[in-house]
Amino acid sequence: MFKQLELLFLKLGTIDISALWFTQHLNLGGVVVMSLLLILVGCSKLPRKPESLFSLKVTVEHLSYKDAWKVTFQTSQPVPNLIFDRQANRFKVNTWKPLTSGIVVKEINGKEQLVSLNSKPFQEASFEFASYYEMTPKDYEFFQSFSDSSVVMYTGHLHACPETEDCHEPVEFLFIPRSHEEGIVEGKVFRSSIMWRDKTRRGTYVYFGNLNPIETTSLTAIVDPALPKWLKDRFNSLLPNLFDYYAKKTGYALSFKPFVFLSYSSEGGGKNSSGGTLPGLIQLSLLGKSWAEEDEESFIDLTRFLAHETAHLWNGQLFQYKSGDIWMHEGGADAFSYLALYDLKYISKQRLLDFQTEAFNACLSMLKNRPLMEVNEDPNRRAHYRCGAIFSLLTHAALVRKTGNDLFYFWNQLFKRVQKEGKLYTEDLYFTTLEEIIDNKQLSEKIKILSHGPLLNAQEIFMSQFHEWGVVVKESTSRHITITDMPLARLN
Repeated sequence: MFKQLELLFLKLGTIDISALWFTQHLNLGGVVVMSLLLILVGCSKLPRKPESLFSLKVTVEHLSYKDAWKVTFQTSQPVPNLIFDRQANRFKVNTWKPLTSGIVVKEINGKEQLVSLNSKPFQEASFEFASYYEMTPKDYEFFQSFSDSSVVMYTGHLHACPETEDCHEPVEFLFIPRSHEEGIVEGKVFRSSIMWRDKTRRGTYVYFGNLNPIETTSLTAIVDPALPKWLKDRFNSLLPNLFDYYAKKTGYALSFKPFVFLSYSSEGGGKNSSGGTLPGLIQLSLLGKSWAEEDEESFIDLTRFLAHETAHLWNGQLFQYKSGDIWMHEGGADAFSYLALYDLKYISKQRLLDFQTEAFNACLSMLKNRPLMEVNEDPNRRAHYRCGAIFSLLTHAALVRKTGNDLFYFWNQLFKRVQKEGKLYTEDLYFTTLEEIIDNKQLSEKIKILSHGPLLNAQEIFMSQFHEWGVVVKESTSRHITITDMPLARLN
């Protein structure tokens, strides 16, 4: 019987050597053996789900008339629909004009999507629309304008995926500017069409217009010409200086060329600002007539924001971190910005100490004698920014005291380890690097307690470490603690 089964499987071509051994050596009843082997044959014949080959290409053309655009979606295979990744305002259904017969934008179950009116799968669809400048709550605006009518477009609003797929592949874009204008994407200036792959699927802003960019070896920037002269002059100097400073101090030049843009509108009273980052991009928008008046405090606030976000190009994009350990990423960026603005002479030493004092008291008030990792009530996780900045201050002070180097030397050594090992940086790597540089485990052990516990008195731990590493503090009757001095390394 076993011989007959062996011949059967060989004929079917579905058995391997282990199954042949099974037929020849197991002493089971014939019926049981036959049943088990038929199951094996059935399993071997089950079709495997093929890996998806789906990909999306989006062509964006800035039309020569009005403030209009043409967008074409092309898929690698026929799809029943294309559901947009971002659904803020759901504006496309009322503002996009179909150019491909039978393909329209519809809202189905609360989601905007491209669908075929005859329900047949499709592979290509084109639409025309005007720039959409409305606010998109909790999302990036689709378009932002400059005073000369040039614009930036956020590509994330063009990402789409069919309901039959789980899209992870990069989205490929083709950008076509008007014949008389230039474009900028990921720091690259283009004067005709250009291809760009969104590898992160997070989107970016692409510039279309005729403003002369600030171009250096380290960045490309667009500054709105209507920006008040006092701000424009300062930004034109600040941006290259800041990028060069971080490259020099960390010991690493960026492997990509970031795009920075600052837009401005004098509409409305007062002073308002907003901004953010995307991979390889920093954006800042200013709104209000009061920006016309020179104001040192407002400028310091803006430079602090730009210095923080620029730091992320190094500690979050050039080198990446384990997502749960954000105090290193966000608190580290705060610490980078404090030292950068001081070293570049945008702030005084007293203002540097004021920043540290503000961060320290905010950290204590949010910890409430809990470990940092147990502070969960704030969705913005501001405790990680403030406490992370003070962990960085202690790291900096310990390096100055023990080696004469500063916080940036520490990050240089951390980056070297990450580069060598090809991994994300983590708390463990942070602590190991710190211990080896200063030849001391006490500081890293105290930061671990402040971060993870067990924690009884956060202020007591901080104060003991301030004393240990030369950070001078003064406590007032209102329980407000002022940092009055800190070690500083020589500029190099």
